Amino acid sequence: MEQARSIQAASTVSTLAIVSLIFGILAWTLLPLMGMALAQLNVMNFLALPLAGAVIASVGGRVALKKIRVSEGTLHGAGLAKLAQALAYTLYGVVLLLLLFASLSIFLHTH
Repeated sequence: MEQARSIQAASTVSTLAIVSLIFGILAWTLLPLMGMALAQLNVMNFLALPLAGAVIASVGGRVALKKIRVSEGTLHGAGLAKLAQALAYTLYGVVLLLLLFASLSIFLHTH
C-alpha cells in the first residue's frame, strides 16, 4: 500500500516544458533549414518558420513555468522551460539584429 502512495506522490516532468524545449531547439536547427528551402516561395519563410518555433517555445515555457509553480511540487521541469525561453529570446535578438543590419544595408546602398 505504501508503494502505491509513493508512486502516486512521485513527481513528473512537465510535458509542456519538454515540448517547449523541443520547439526552442527546432527554432535554431530544423526550422531555419526548412525556411531556406521554402524561401523560393516567399523570402519571409526564412524568418517566419524559426520565429513561429520561438513563439511556441517562449509561450509554452511561460505557461509551463506557471503550471509548475502552482503544482506544489508534483511537476518539475522549470529548468527545461527556462531553457526553452532562453532559446526563444536569443532567437528574437538574432532576428532583430538581422533585420537591423538588412535595413541598414538597404539604406546605405540607396544613399
